[in-house]
Amino acid sequence: MCRDGRQDFYEETLPAMEPDLVVFVNLARSAEAWEGVLVDDRGRTKNRHRLQLEATQRTVETVEKAGARSLIVHSVLGTNGWDRDGWDPLDCLARASSQRDCVVNPPLDHPEVDGYYDTLETERESVATIDVNPVICPDAPYCRPILRGSVVWRDGNHVTPGVLKKVRNEIGELIDRTEVLDG
Repeated sequence: MCRDGRQDFYEETLPAMEPDLVVFVNLARSAEAWEGVLVDDRGRTKNRHRLQLEATQRTVETVEKAGARSLIVHSVLGTNGWDRDGWDPLDCLARASSQRDCVVNPPLDHPEVDGYYDTLETERESVATIDVNPVICPDAPYCRPILRGSVVWRDGNHVTPGVLKKVRNEIGELIDRTEVLDG
């Protein structure tokens, strides 16, 4: 079902929209989440690194064929680092005696997939990348659960629209620096 919907989107909807830019935001996948090896849609077993890189390349090529550029957002930090199923920040804040009780500690390493995105950026003029993590976590190595009066995460995986609205100018500056909108 997901595969059919994705195929319809890329083959029919995207070209009909005639976009100038497609923005990709993705939840990182760790080795534990993928268990190290995957099977592609043809039933072939492949190394997850190769499969992720090839899938990202195909997606970017499809966007290029539709006449658009790609802006790929590096993996966005959740309350459990880069993996899904982090702790609930709203629950933590409701029970905490101070915000300090709900601080997120980002891992020092970054997901491998961000390296794939950077590789594509260097290989293709139609691809740019940005990292919003320094914007939503300006005090790393500790990330406040509330930034500029807004809760940062609505759950373990997603940043709130409220905080994104508060930091939109900084994100806009990151996008401007890529010059992806100048083409």
